[in-house]
Amino acid sequence: MLLPLSWLKEYVDVKLSCDKLIELLTSAGMEVEAVLDQGGDNVLEIEVTPNRPDWLSIVGLAREVAVISGVKLKFKPPVVNQVIKTKNEFSILIEDKKDCSLYSARLIKNCNVKESPAKMIKRLESAGLRAVNNVVDITNFCLFETGQPLHAFDYDKLEGNKIEVRRARNGEEITTIDGIKHKLDSRILVIADSKRPVTIAGIMGGKDTEVTESTKNVLLESASFDAVLIRRSSRMLGISSESSYRFERKVDFDNVIPASNRASVLIEESARGKIAELKSVQQKRKTANVINLSIQSANNILGVALKPSNIKKFFDGLGFKVVVSGKDGLKITPPSFRTDVTMQEDLLEEIARHHGYDKIPARLPLVKPYLSEEPRNNLRWLNNKARQVLTAQGLFEAITYSLINENVLKALSLNSAAVRIANPLSKEQEFMRPMILPGLLSVVKHNYNRQEADINIFETGKVYNFSKSISETTNLAVCISGKLLSNWQNKEYKADLFKLKGIIQNLFDSLGITEMDCVKRRQVFLDDPCSLAIIIAGQTVGFIGRVNRNILSSYFDVQKDVYAAEINLDKILPLVQLDVQFKPLPKFPSSLRALSLVVKQQEKYADIVGVMKAEGGNELKKIEFVDEYKGKQIADGYKSLTFSLTFQSADSTLTDDEVNIIQERILSSLKIKCDAKLRAIN
Repeated sequence: MLLPLSWLKEYVDVKLSCDKLIELLTSAGMEVEAVLDQGGDNVLEIEVTPNRPDWLSIVGLAREVAVISGVKLKFKPPVVNQVIKTKNEFSILIEDKKDCSLYSARLIKNCNVKESPAKMIKRLESAGLRAVNNVVDITNFCLFETGQPLHAFDYDKLEGNKIEVRRARNGEEITTIDGIKHKLDSRILVIADSKRPVTIAGIMGGKDTEVTESTKNVLLESASFDAVLIRRSSRMLGISSESSYRFERKVDFDNVIPASNRASVLIEESARGKIAELKSVQQKRKTANVINLSIQSANNILGVALKPSNIKKFFDGLGFKVVVSGKDGLKITPPSFRTDVTMQEDLLEEIARHHGYDKIPARLPLVKPYLSEEPRNNLRWLNNKARQVLTAQGLFEAITYSLINENVLKALSLNSAAVRIANPLSKEQEFMRPMILPGLLSVVKHNYNRQEADINIFETGKVYNFSKSISETTNLAVCISGKLLSNWQNKEYKADLFKLKGIIQNLFDSLGITEMDCVKRRQVFLDDPCSLAIIIAGQTVGFIGRVNRNILSSYFDVQKDVYAAEINLDKILPLVQLDVQFKPLPKFPSSLRALSLVVKQQEKYADIVGVMKAEGGNELKKIEFVDEYKGKQIADGYKSLTFSLTFQSADSTLTDDEVNIIQERILSSLKIKCDAKLRAIN
């Protein structure tokens, strides 16, 4: 944005030197990139950030200068005092108000179109524009002055006395004022008469209806178009203009009509035209957002001691509506041109900018006392604990993207619950991950393609799912494959389902969770014989199993077995038990028994152990699985399971008869509930 200082001084009586003004603008957050000399006039080249479209006007910049220099803004919105009444000479139709929230047009009759006065030409040249004629020059002047793009039509060249704001029809063409013909389609918004497009909305006017020195009647357009639509159309057609640059950043809805009034008055003065009544079509304006600001809170956060009157003065000068609320509060309503201000923090930034960052004292931050241990009731602690336990078991932490592509979701049959990004940057990052597993399998593939087949990795992070609404949870995932340990003693210590289950069980043990059950449950991305749900306290907290071999080979191009588990840490957190209580060492010796049972192959290990615990009571201290056997001595459809049981009493030494009674109780219950037969006892 070019800011000629001579033009600026028409709206604000600033007596600062150019260097001092640049210093103040920089301290207020504006980046002055260069100072140009145009005919003895200093012109500041200012880089305007996308969130401040109000700075794309001389008046908007003058408003900032007025506040930082402590003077008043002299610009006042013009009013059209007298208009001529006309018949219904034209009508306005907006096809979709999402594309155009406000369209206004005003007929100005009997204009004398000629060369602009020298002062107007000088103003435009200082802003980097060339003069055309007095009517077109006024629309450009008002664009730079107010930030609102305007367009003037030769009214007599419009067909059918009708203005339509609509999408272009496929196959339509228009020749713009630069002489270039453009093919249009339904993605582009146009202004049309009853027969053809006459303007590419918000971007550039058409050659057929431009204002020339032969023009007598002018139709002046001022509108508010959808910013995203204008941006896409501009990129698609390869056209960039001062108008599109502003529409892309969203123009001020409340400035559309005042800018039209300003231009109409100037055209009346310069071209001696007769102003007719304004016609407009618009959607309902949104209610302004009121933000509550506590003066004490603002001073505490910024580290200053400003009075309410000082803060009110800042916001009054910036065009905000300020109402005092109690002794310590202000109710502040941002103006329509400040869409970037939506919360109290935005107001604090404005106060800091205009009070001066250099006036805010530098202070050392308040350091909280060191806590020897983080509270154990939050996910951050649980994340860190999980990392500590898993790395101690030899696993490596991976970090993958939270955004993934559709192909991997389809390969794992996860696309039904995935959350799609509305405007993804690329096809590779189109969806928010519903679980961590896809990312870890990509890491497995990356390593496998580089001859690194021995993998033991984990990751914690957020996952996102959609059913009736979007849910966010924290998950932990583990993947192992190949050899977990490689040395001369353990050459065959390979990854399998039992190794992975042991890793997860060790994690739970460290969290005080001792009752973990694994129940067979089908998951599409896991092989059917090795697909299990992890159950704790009666609720499913995750899954564990072998990744489907077909998916691994066809999509990830991995030919080795991969075992994976994923756990919902949000569900785990309430189950953590870390209140350790001291128990004295047992005074009396234990008694060991080994039981070999014959059961049907479909009988679950968890069910058998559950019966043993229920019948063993307090005297059954430990159950260890020893062996599984299937062979000639075992009938088809059956298996032999051997367990080691430890019996011990806290009050006395258990006799053989006492142990036998407990053992018989266990065997009797196993026979009834699990159809188990005793094969051997030691």
